Amino acid sequence: MKSIGDHVLVAWDGGREAARAVRDALSMLAAAKRVTVMTVGERARFGEEAARSQERLAAYLGVHGIKAQL
Repeated sequence: MKSIGDHVLVAWDGGREAARAVRDALSMLAAAKRVTVMTVGERARFGEEAARSQERLAAYLGVHGIKAQL
């Protein structure tokens, strides 16, 4: 049986509020077995810009020991 929080989805639009939410959730993300980042929202970037934004987020999470799937 899976537990709540084993797989966490980060809804990312690259905005300030999303960055703050990720920072505030670092302990929950660190406890997850799997973290996935998905670009969503009205302000979301697309294409190469979205990929770079997600890669920067993944690097930030990596500094905190969190491996994220993009």
